[in-house]
Amino acid sequence: NPTAHGAKASDAFHLVIPSMPGYGFSGKPTTTGWGPVRIAQAWTELMKRLGYTKYVAQGGDWGEIITVLMGVQAPPGLVGIHSNMPGVVPPDIDKALQSGNPLPSGLSDD
Repeated sequence: NPTAHGAKASDAFHLVIPSMPGYGFSGKPTTTGWGPVRIAQAWTELMKRLGYTKYVAQGGDWGEIITVLMGVQAPPGLVGIHSNMPGVVPPDIDKALQSGNPLPSGLSDD
């Protein structure tokens, strides 16, 4: 109710907070394939079925990758995304960590 706080009625918005399959309030999927790409597609379908023609997505932790993938998929209606878990590991360090190779030389203890 934005008008109760000095704003315009047109400033109102809804929050749709889906739970990832197998987490929170969602049951475990009965089929395989419910990775981040499919969940991003499912959340887009959810917004469509709920009747939203314009919406934004926000995510952190595992929801961050789903939100980013929604942006990559760029479905009609998605007007923006927000992530509160930015990638902060430099690519060369991330690659070494993922592969188990030695870290680049010249790194400080920090």
